[in-house]
Amino acid sequence: MSGITVTRHDDRLIAVKRATADGCERRRREAHLLARLAHPGVVQFVDLIEGDPTELHMTYAGTDSWERCPPTSERAIVEGLAAVASTVADLHDLGTTHQTLGPEHVLVTSEHRPVLCGLADAEPADPVTCADDLAGLARLINHVSPAASDELRTRLDRLATRALAGEVSARRLTDELEIGRASCRERV
Repeated sequence: MSGITVTRHDDRLIAVKRATADGCERRRREAHLLARLAHPGVVQFVDLIEGDPTELHMTYAGTDSWERCPPTSERAIVEGLAAVASTVADLHDLGTTHQTLGPEHVLVTSEHRPVLCGLADAEPADPVTCADDLAGLARLINHVSPAASDELRTRLDRLATRALAGEVSARRLTDELEIGRASCRERV
């Protein structure tokens, strides 16, 4: 959460993203997008404070990200990837793409739920931008798969390859991960 501070406001923790001198419009864009989305798999918009500097306030989701704290159990890996892929699919359905999807933009809440952040570079959904997000999902799969068993890692590698090749949509990727989620539950 580089460049983000945490403060208390109205008895709740909020994350504050301050704009640099040339980044005010970028913060405004992100604020308007977050307010419009209001999705449980994305950081929640609280307020945009215009001033010097302009500040984007969001509900505090946590400081840990998949970059520093990736899921380690097979169940957590599959459930986390399914949740992220589902959120990305929902964003695509809403006409938006993340564009900078990577482990640093997947926060882990206190309930161990992944939440996407870093939507300042989001773009309207089209075949090219959706493919960019699928490449981001493939990178996430590759980032968390080393902790998986050989069998699961092989399945995840195949999914990542198919995502990069454009053979699956984010929704289809979610469906295939959900099948893996059910399999992990049966083994537990």
